[in-house]
Amino acid sequence: MRKSVLCLVATVLVLLTGCTAAVSVASVPTNTAIVPVECTPEPVDTPILIDVTFYQPNDELNGLVALSAQAEDSPQGLLSTLVGLGALPDVGYGTNITFGVADETVSTEDGEFSGVIARLDLSDAFAQAIRLSGAQKEALFLQSLVNTFLVHYDVDAMILTIEGTVLETAYEKYEDPITFDEFAATETN
Repeated sequence: MRKSVLCLVATVLVLLTGCTAAVSVASVPTNTAIVPVECTPEPVDTPILIDVTFYQPNDELNGLVALSAQAEDSPQGLLSTLVGLGALPDVGYGTNITFGVADETVSTEDGEFSGVIARLDLSDAFAQAIRLSGAQKEALFLQSLVNTFLVHYDVDAMILTIEGTVLETAYEKYEDPITFDEFAATETN
C-alpha cells in the first residue's frame, strides 16, 4: 500500500511540475511499473488582434485623420501600431508602461474635471522625442495617442505622465486631463 501511494505521489508531482519522457527509475519504488508521460506543449500566447480606430497626423500636419487598423488589444499594442502608422515617434516606450481607467474627479486650473479618466505612464525616451518634435508635431503626436486611447477604452479624458511625473515641454505642461481633439481637428478617411 505504501509503495502504491509513493508511486501515485511521484506521478502527480511529475504532472504538476512539467512533463518528462518517463518517470525516473530512481524515484519509483521497486516492483512498480514505469509509466511514460506525454504532454502536449503549452499553447503559445498568440496576440488577439482587433479592429481599432487610430488617429494619425494628416499630410499637411494641421490635423488628424481617423482610420481603422488591426492591433493587439493592449496599451502596448496600441502604442506599437501608432508608431507603425507614423502617429508617434519610434522610441522605447518603456517596459513598465502603466495604464489604468477609473471614474474620478481631478482639480484643474479651470475648476474640476469629472468623468472616466485613463492614466498612461510612459518612459522618458517618449518625452524626449516629443520635446524634440516641435510645437505642431508635439500637439499632433499627443492628440493621436489620446484620441486613439479615448475611443478604444471609451473614456472621457487621459492623463499622460512620464515615469510618474507631469510631461512638460517648451510649449506646454500637460498636467490636466486631455480630452478628445483638444489640440487638433479630425477628419475621417
